[in-house]
Amino acid sequence: MYKLILITLLLCYQLSYSNEKGIVSKIIDGDTIYLKTNQKEIKVRLQFIDAPELNQSFGKESKLFLESLILNRLVIVKGNKKDKYKRILGVISLDEVDINLEMIKAGAAWHFKKYAEFDQTEYQYQIYDEYEQQAKFRELGLWKENAIPPWLWRKNKK
Repeated sequence: MYKLILITLLLCYQLSYSNEKGIVSKIIDGDTIYLKTNQKEIKVRLQFIDAPELNQSFGKESKLFLESLILNRLVIVKGNKKDKYKRILGVISLDEVDINLEMIKAGAAWHFKKYAEFDQTEYQYQIYDEYEQQAKFRELGLWKENAIPPWLWRKNKK
């Protein structure tokens, strides 16, 4: 009986995620893009990461790195939520590579842990955290500088 309930819950969880497939038409910054699908153009916020704002230290570099990875490329966005700005929150895959994780690996974004504990699997959380620590140790990207995390930078701007 418990196995049946567990399998049902797993299937419901997997079905609650939607996949959007399309061409990345525009990069707004290091964690926001526009995706052109067959039916529409949608705004997507890369889930589990937070990249520097454009007018923040390393913001332009973060955007350029994301552009180099996915602009005008066919990607899949896996997500099931929208944020307060009505953007789809999702993980972007290009040829089965987790682009959100690639941003962390390169030191182009932080692992945004504020909501990750609710939405990331424990395994995914550990992987993101491990690669963030490696980028920090190797002083890659934003870790070369004493960059201020964007959530603190935005708070101080108010």
